[in-house]
Amino acid sequence: MDVTGMIRPRTPLGCPGWLGLPATVAGLVALFGAYWDDAWHTDTGRDDFWIPPHLVLYAGVFVAATCTAVWTLLSWRRAGGGAHQLRQVLADPALLLAVLGGVSALVSAPVDDAWHRLLGRDAVLWSPPHLLAVAATLALVVGLLAGLQQTASRSAAIARLVGGAAVLGALQLPVLEYDTDVPQFPAVWYYPVATLGLAVGYLLVRDLLGRFRAVLAAAAVYTTLRILIAVALVALGNSSTMVPPLLACLLLLAPLQHLRALAQLVLLGVATPTLWWVSSLPQSTVTTVVPATELVAAVPLSVGAALLAGVLHGDLRPPRAAWSRRDSASASAALVLLLVCAALVLPAAPALAHDPGQGPRVLRAQMTVTHNGTTATVTLALPVSCDSISPIGAVARRAGTEHRGPLTLTKQAGSCVASGDVHVDQAGRWFVYAELDREQSARADRAEAWLPVRPGTTVSVERVVYAPAQPETRVLLRDATGAGLLLAVIGLLLTVMRLSRRVADRRS
Repeated sequence: MDVTGMIRPRTPLGCPGWLGLPATVAGLVALFGAYWDDAWHTDTGRDDFWIPPHLVLYAGVFVAATCTAVWTLLSWRRAGGGAHQLRQVLADPALLLAVLGGVSALVSAPVDDAWHRLLGRDAVLWSPPHLLAVAATLALVVGLLAGLQQTASRSAAIARLVGGAAVLGALQLPVLEYDTDVPQFPAVWYYPVATLGLAVGYLLVRDLLGRFRAVLAAAAVYTTLRILIAVALVALGNSSTMVPPLLACLLLLAPLQHLRALAQLVLLGVATPTLWWVSSLPQSTVTTVVPATELVAAVPLSVGAALLAGVLHGDLRPPRAAWSRRDSASASAALVLLLVCAALVLPAAPALAHDPGQGPRVLRAQMTVTHNGTTATVTLALPVSCDSISPIGAVARRAGTEHRGPLTLTKQAGSCVASGDVHVDQAGRWFVYAELDREQSARADRAEAWLPVRPGTTVSVERVVYAPAQPETRVLLRDATGAGLLLAVIGLLLTVMRLSRRVADRRS
């Protein structure tokens, strides 16, 4: 999906600043919607599509895509308004990438819905439809930024700064679940993925904004946004998120701008996990704290991630004499295949500790969970007779780890209370379930309810008891569809990086 090598227009078709500014601001609004959506699912679970976070998220994407459509229309009319002129307009790599990104971002919503309907439970941010939405948003913003390069106006200058912040933000979305302490995978992957996003973001924003000071300014805007998001989530009564030390990591590169890319990326690979870990300690109530023993492995993995960003961007490559075009194509194909296989393998294990994809609602019940650090005690007061249900067990889940304990029933006046204890073996937020069987016409149907709880706290609220969705059985369909979506994601990412590099080369 490399659009940068297509026919070039005779004249650059720049994006007007008055369109670029609302489009890039809408990108930041969509980022806020993504964090709010994650918090909503953490605290409440799967809900109706028309919940406020979804509306904010998709409103931001819709506004940015609409601005891109207006940019396309204006460029087409300026070029003459005919069919040939439309082809000429869409041959502009910046505009075409923005259009592809906007269309892909809007399409990702129904694709994600269909994925859930066909394949059952899937609450992982790294699922192919979710990654498609992230890559599409990145492509949309990068296309807009490339289109704003030749626009000389105050609004365009502000739009470039805001757009740079949106690029950095989009590339940190893959670690959103770690940032909010609802990890789906082992903690050792947290910092390498954050480092990869930061390294790619640094290279892209440097290309698109030109000066390192502009990169720092975009990082400052993004950091301010993350502070506002953390405060807003608390004000809305939702679980909050950490403020990452992204700006501090980039500040370390300030005295190294005269050095080669290799030295800068190695430093970024070492500094990012270190500063992220130090920053996580005072924010441990809202984020995943990687154990010190796993930090030892996370640092070299992070260095490797930063170097991978340099390879993909073209900063790190063997001497021309020893590296033919055919070798480059073969290496790229092998890398794409490796990334697709890795992405299909990583989410293969069930990840049921966050927004587990509830099925039909059965009833509402008062649920209480106490987490004393090593044991979680769950109580579920059901407004039904104990004769109509039987206990399965208490379950605690976090980052792919699952512990089970017994659940007993106690008859009370007009209700039945299910209670039990389950072991938890590490710090951080756990999702605690009560699982039951309902007697329905001589057959048993599963039902469950869950609550997120942190060490040393007690949570007691009315919760939905629901019939859990059936486990996924269409493995071949999942793998084939997932591979296709991941190829689209990788194609968008490689195209984004090539276009940003062309912007930088044109400037120099």
